[in-house]
Parts: sequence; C-alpha cells; structure tokens
Amino acid sequence: MVTQLLLLCSKNLTWRDMQHLVVRTSKPAHLNTNDWATNGVGRKVSHSYGYGLLDAGAMVALAKNWTSVGPQRKCIVDILMEPRDIGKRLEVRQKVDACRGKASYIGQLEHVQARLTLSYNRRGDLAIHLVSPMGTRSTLLAARPHDYSADGFNDWAFMTTHSWDEDPAGEWVLEIENTSEANNYGTLTKFTLVLYGTAMDPPGLSNQFESSGCKTLATSQTCVVCEEGFYLHQKSCLKTCPPGFAPGPSPAPLENSLDPHLSPLLCVPCHPSCATCLGPGAAQCLSCLAHAHYNSQEQTCSHQTQSSRASPALGDGVAPASRPSSLPVLVASLSCFFIVLVFVTVFLVLQLRSGLRLRGVKVYSLENGGIIAYKGLPSDAWPEEEEEEGGGERTAFIRDQSAL
Repeated sequence: MVTQLLLLCSKNLTWRDMQHLVVRTSKPAHLNTNDWATNGVGRKVSHSYGYGLLDAGAMVALAKNWTSVGPQRKCIVDILMEPRDIGKRLEVRQKVDACRGKASYIGQLEHVQARLTLSYNRRGDLAIHLVSPMGTRSTLLAARPHDYSADGFNDWAFMTTHSWDEDPAGEWVLEIENTSEANNYGTLTKFTLVLYGTAMDPPGLSNQFESSGCKTLATSQTCVVCEEGFYLHQKSCLKTCPPGFAPGPSPAPLENSLDPHLSPLLCVPCHPSCATCLGPGAAQCLSCLAHAHYNSQEQTCSHQTQSSRASPALGDGVAPASRPSSLPVLVASLSCFFIVLVFVTVFLVLQLRSGLRLRGVKVYSLENGGIIAYKGLPSDAWPEEEEEEGGGERTAFIRDQSAL
C-alpha cells in the first residue's frame, strides 16, 4: 500500500529511490531492543528492526519533490593478500579509497558486501562483524548453536545496509570471532569488499533544498560546520531542514573541531509523535501524523481514538454529549416477546397434532386436517343430559361401544 501511494506521487520512482525514501523517513519509535545504535550519519539503526517503522506520511511528502538518485556504482576491493589463521579471534584492517579516480568511484554508500571464503571445523561458533570507516559496526553473522557444519563458507556474500549514506573511504575492519570455549580452528583465505552506492549525494535532497554554505570540512572532505543561516544535515548544509527534521543545536562539540566550544546547528529529528516540528521535543509539534490529534495550545500530538473521530463539533466547537438511546432496549424487548410467542404457538400446534387428553385418555387428534374420535372414553366423561329427540340412538350406540 505504501509503495502504491509513493508511485501515485511519482511514477518515475525506482527500487533504489524506494530504499532511500524508506531509510530517510523511518522512525525507531516504540521499538524496544538493546541493539539500537547510531551510524556514521546520525541515523538510528538496529539489527532487529532496521531503521524502524515506516512513516507513510513522511515518505509521501518527500516523494512529491524527489528526484531519482544517480546510477548505482560498484567498487570492488580485494582485501586479503594471503591466508590468515582465524584462531580465537581475527581482525583484518584495510584502508580503501572507494575507487577514487575511477569510473566506479563511490562517494556515498548504499549497501556493502563482504565476500568471504573460509574453512572452520564448526561453522556455527563463528560471529562476523564489519566496521565502516565512520565507525558503524554491522553484524554480518551471529553465532548459531545448532549449526555443526564443517563446510565453512565459499565466496559467501555477507551484506549490510547499516552504513547507508556514509563515505566509504577510509579504514574497514573485518572481525571474525570464535564465540565458544572449544579449541576450534580454521583459515580465512579470501576477503573481497564490494561497495554499492553513488558518486555524490542523492539529488533528491540537493534539488529539493538549496545546499551550500559549508564552513568547515573534515579530512574526508565532508562538511562538519555550516555558515550562519545554514543547518548541517547528513554532511550537507541546508537553508531549510527536510520534513521530519527541525533546526537544533549539536548535543556536544565536535571531537575533530578546531574550536572545542563550537556547537553547529543541525537538522535534528522531530519527536516520533510529530510529522513536522519546531524542535525535537514532544511539545514542539507543528503537525501530526495520520489519526493523531493536534493540541494547538500545547503543540502536542496525541493518539486519536475512534470515539474522538466522531462528527465535527457544533456551535462553539464543543460537541454536546449524546443521551443514551432507548432503541436497544426496545429492540431487545420486542425480540423476547416474539420468541415467546413463537414458542407458545409451536407448543399448541404440537399438542393439537398429538391429540388432546382428558384424564389421561386421548379424546381426539388432528390428522390430515380432520378430527378423529377414539373408543374407550370413560362413561363419566359424557354428560348425563337428556338426549335430544332423534339423537338418542346414536348416543346409546357410542356408549355401548365405549363399555365394550
């Protein structure tokens, strides 16, 4: 459904545009896990939940003016030159230039692959991690207690997206660890780093927001401090923060800044309850997400229940309280009366069809629409009245038959 909404906004979106929109707008709100971390560009990311919950409203707002990202590039770097013994723990460190000066140069990552060939006597005891130049540590393989295989891995591609939008130039670190106490053994024979990304920042942001005004560059040629009137957002200086972000101060001075007291203005994420905001606080909302109520006085967003989504308020803006309706009681009463009536009717019909009994003796019954009288009626069941003239013989005959 979310993808269909985005395609309604722009039919030219590609599968990579979708990935960028998801990464840029997802929210980690209310997702509890102990592995949330902040990557090199300031995004929260987790191995349990990725970048968080999809925010359809923010994705649609960003997609309306989105320009497709540039062609995807692929940079392949062979890291390992000779086999290395894994033992209890192995670290492989290598500085890369991300194919600088080549047609495959990558300035901004999308996803990364570590293609490994290794042997190990118990594969399930291994844990493998990859650390990017900007310090993001991704778990490529967690220990698997029930994996007893001794086959190892043959040119196996382990992928991570946790370094999305980072600069891949710098030192990469591959960590392979034996998580058990057993004296396991194995050898790493091949390690190839495959980088996927673009040559520069995605045009979706650079075209939507004017980007310039960088005051201080880091050693990786990324902006860390902007000029006055600009806000730092994902290594770019913007005059206006994108949807879901608001201007705010840096939580701490930059470690690599020449001035330790310098605190640049950043585009900080809004509170999870806000769609747009003035700041990161819960009481700094300008608009709310779908199905949320906005309190203009407190500038807060609260979850809107079904009852609060009733018809618009009348008069002075306050909806009158509705009185309890007596209709349900009336319907219930009529239903009970109808059920009783049907029961009594069925009972009487069944009694008539089975025959009326008088003092334990069947007098008559309804069969085929007629009344059938039975013999054996007690003599005292007949009245002792004088028979009318012309009917005495018939009455005497019936009494005689009854006596027999």
